[in-house]
Amino acid sequence: MEIEHINFWAVLVAAIIKFFIGGLWYSPLLFGERWMREVGLKKEELGSPTRPMMIAAGLGLVAALTLAVIIGLGNLNLSQSIALGCLTSLGLVATQLATNFAFEDRSFKLWAIYAGQYTVEFSVMAAIIGYWR
Repeated sequence: MEIEHINFWAVLVAAIIKFFIGGLWYSPLLFGERWMREVGLKKEELGSPTRPMMIAAGLGLVAALTLAVIIGLGNLNLSQSIALGCLTSLGLVATQLATNFAFEDRSFKLWAIYAGQYTVEFSVMAAIIGYWR
């Protein structure tokens, strides 16, 4: 696969959608309050979100580009792309998080928040990229 076969618009849109999913995930509407309890933070203790959000946006681009390369190399269709997003998030990311959590004696609830976020994000990014090839 050559770089010109990557749809960079799909990568950009997937990364932007990932960013918004993360924002929604940690909003009061979904898991924001539970996440703060699990990590032992209070609202007033949270610093400026600018730097972490910039890092998250940049790394989202890397994740989307990585998915695009894998989807392209495998010449995957839409359903195969979604399966890849699910498998990579659950089979690679969530399992590695679980290993860290076991050694750090962190809660299952916090792991589930993170693993759920990555599963949704990777599946949606893979769907966008797989559809828009």
